Amino acid sequence: YCINSAVLNSGHDVKISDSSITTNADGAIALCTRKDGSITVSQSTISTTDSNSPAFHSYSGYISGENCTIKTKGQNSPAMSVGKNGQISCRKSQITTNGKGSPLIDAKGTVFLNNIIGYASNSQAFIVDGLESLNIETNSNITCSGKGIAEDSSDSCGILIKNTTKNDRVETTFINIKDSRLEITSDAPMFKVDGATVDFSFSKSNIDSKILVEINKVSSKTNIFMRGCEVKGDILIDDNTELYIFVQGNGNFTGAINPENKAGYINLYVDEGSFVSLTGNSYVTEYYSK
Repeated sequence: YCINSAVLNSGHDVKISDSSITTNADGAIALCTRKDGSITVSQSTISTTDSNSPAFHSYSGYISGENCTIKTKGQNSPAMSVGKNGQISCRKSQITTNGKGSPLIDAKGTVFLNNIIGYASNSQAFIVDGLESLNIETNSNITCSGKGIAEDSSDSCGILIKNTTKNDRVETTFINIKDSRLEITSDAPMFKVDGATVDFSFSKSNIDSKILVEINKVSSKTNIFMRGCEVKGDILIDDNTELYIFVQGNGNFTGAINPENKAGYINLYVDEGSFVSLTGNSYVTEYYSK
């Protein structure tokens, strides 16, 4: 795997700076690590133009990018693809994808983003599958159309969270958004949870959507923490879900909660100085407020 790559690293340490790397063939990855290799790239432009061609792919090992411009144009070409034994971090960079089925991140391993400007014009922003943690921090600004590839639009959303890999190492996927902004330009959910146990933590961030989260096929507890945030969008839940919502730290939430009254149990906690504005019929099991 990865043999059709501009840079293929198998078990070594590679450093790249002040460079431009481009591929223009189907299945041509720009940077690829396997066998626990590492690639550190800075002050560079990394791009691919054809289908099935991620800019970064960590099959196993580690890729770090800083002060980079990262672009893909083809279908099924995420900017960054991470295997379950891989890890990618990126900071102070611009990330753009244009193709259908080409999210900014398609990950089964751990991802850290810091001070990122990202735009997926024809796809979700992120797809995470059996992932331990997705971390978006420090003035990151992520925008996407939310378009999926399914004909029935069942995968259309900003961030798709699932666990089809049945990764035994991951009991809970942690989604951490701090000091950042997320926006979806369609009416699709910002977050869609399909069969995964998720803990959401939003801190001092702005999240703008019509539907904040849609939770399906989840039989375990889900937490949503909003600390000092401006969050807009409905919360849609199926009948298996046990959901705890915390609005804290002078935060504001605007939207409907469980408008179809399907959820098994919902606990809403609002602390002093925080505000909840319900925009439609909402149903909760227990409500606490200071």
